[in-house]
Amino acid sequence: MLYSTKKLRIEKATMNNSINKQKRKEFVEKLDGHISRGDMIAYQDETNFNLYLSRSEGWSRIGERAVVQLPPSQGKNLHIQGGVSAFTGLVLLRTHEGSITKTENARFIADLFVAAQRTLEYQDLAPTNMVVIVTDNAPPPTARSKSWLARS
Repeated sequence: MLYSTKKLRIEKATMNNSINKQKRKEFVEKLDGHISRGDMIAYQDETNFNLYLSRSEGWSRIGERAVVQLPPSQGKNLHIQGGVSAFTGLVLLRTHEGSITKTENARFIADLFVAAQRTLEYQDLAPTNMVVIVTDNAPPPTARSKSWLARS
């Protein structure tokens, strides 16, 4: 029998247990209900981007090392938060240097909700329809819930 080295795929022990599967099922059923009612669904997520670029290869004469001088630190991350919907596309985009605090994240969610209400997509909906903001299941310190449902 032959063995080879492979990149490990890490699966959390709680990732596919029956409790979490049931929670995901309930979430999808609620989301499907909002979609079938014609509510506006906005998806929110964040990512960080580091402007510090370094190369791992370079040019040099044969017999000499390829050396590049780099600053001692990588600098701050640029965090990008965005909200999109199926018909409007980009609803709100914001960049932020450094870490995003709970307060800043809550402010972004509130601003995304207001921005969604100002879109033509939302204004064409019946007064009984809602804006549904779906976020990822981020761990603390962001501590966001799966969705916020509201209507002005």
